[in-house]
Amino acid sequence: MRDFSVLGCLSQAPGLTAESRLTCDSRQIRPGDVFAAARGQCQDGRKYIDSAAAAGAAAVIYENDDGFAWHNANVPSLGVAHLSARLPELADGFYGRPSSRLGIIGITGTNGKSSTAFYIAQLLSGAGIPCGIVGTVGNGFPDHLEPSPNTTPGPVEIQQELLRQEGMGARWVAMEVSSHGIAQGRINGLRFRGTVFTNVSRDHLDFHKTFEAYFDVKKGFVLGQREHPCVLNAADPLIRSRVIPEVAPENRVTVGPEGDYAVSDIRPSGSGTSFRLASGGASRVLTVPLIGAFNVYNALQAFAAVRHCTGTELDPGALETLRPLKGRMEIFRTGNSPLCLVDYAHTPDGLEKALTAARAHTEGKLISVVGCGGDRDRGKRPMMAEIASSLSDHVYFTDDNPRTEDPEQIIQDMLRGRITCGNEVIHDRAAAIRKAVDSAGPQDTVLVAGKGHEEYQIVGTEKRHYSDQETLRGILGL
Repeated sequence: MRDFSVLGCLSQAPGLTAESRLTCDSRQIRPGDVFAAARGQCQDGRKYIDSAAAAGAAAVIYENDDGFAWHNANVPSLGVAHLSARLPELADGFYGRPSSRLGIIGITGTNGKSSTAFYIAQLLSGAGIPCGIVGTVGNGFPDHLEPSPNTTPGPVEIQQELLRQEGMGARWVAMEVSSHGIAQGRINGLRFRGTVFTNVSRDHLDFHKTFEAYFDVKKGFVLGQREHPCVLNAADPLIRSRVIPEVAPENRVTVGPEGDYAVSDIRPSGSGTSFRLASGGASRVLTVPLIGAFNVYNALQAFAAVRHCTGTELDPGALETLRPLKGRMEIFRTGNSPLCLVDYAHTPDGLEKALTAARAHTEGKLISVVGCGGDRDRGKRPMMAEIASSLSDHVYFTDDNPRTEDPEQIIQDMLRGRITCGNEVIHDRAAAIRKAVDSAGPQDTVLVAGKGHEEYQIVGTEKRHYSDQETLRGILGL
């Protein structure tokens, strides 16, 4: 479904067809597409107009508030003031406003977005209601996710993806909403039917500069949608004190020790984690096949979102059917091996929660493999190392995605934290994981933190194939 009327005088361009796409990437142009040449934060798309025209663009719209002009007798074009800011609205109209037909649930927070989105989609799909996902781990349906380069895609890509999922039969979409996506206006023009705020802690200060600015971006998104149900983690101190009071009681749904969905007595079990849920005057003990108290909260937030945002009545027993998301406390184990876990924890709060959860399932030693990404917030590096040291019996410090930074400098930044347990620096990530597993016994646990679902390692500007899961399977013979 395309609506060319949003292109104004270009709507009658002879090359436009029902298959025409709108794109900001000249490398993606196919004959009949419309090229939007906007000034982005890193690239000026107007440099690539000629390439787009040569590739068969049926029309070009370009940013012109600085006096820029482009003309080609064979390709209709139109200058648009402030095109970058208007792209979300333009893309929404061009693709026929799919979010007006789909039910979109937006999930924001520092940690837990991916898992919560995955659980929402599982619960709805289990109830016979097709639900897609847009997020870090991929886009699509729970059993078939296609890789996504960003947690929250660009404003044009979001509309393309929503239209694609609608065409595949989705009725609802669980969408991760990142702080970058909010601040850069990627979600402008979307119509949400509800939100989830999982938690908030330090992250992305390289972009937002201060924690307060980071928090305000996430809070602003949730409060901007407060006429719809807002599922809020009442166990998070900042959400409890600074968000919950600003949401009207009729739209406020809380998960926490004293929330609308009251959780207590969280305990590790042989098959996952058990807990008591009290809600609507009833109380029962449930066991989810997930590791960690934080995953209990993610699952309950997903359950509350399904009930209140979509109006679907679910029995709490549906929570016991959930399966974990790839790279989120993902289990790898053979008969005599240690319990090996892969988790995406890459923030101080996320690492603390992952290690605390791993400790609860550990009879012997807890060994961690931890690194920090390059070209990112340097202030969290000593914090990450200190948390790893305080909660582990031994830590292997290793490379994450060093990007254009010196890996040795990243490790030295980490080691400025207070290190109180045995530790070793092994830059080769696969070698560090092997050493950790080889040093562990059957009663021990090895937590490999930081990369989770990622199947690459960025060294310099090169993205190399690498997977923690593949590494562990090779070591364990799985």
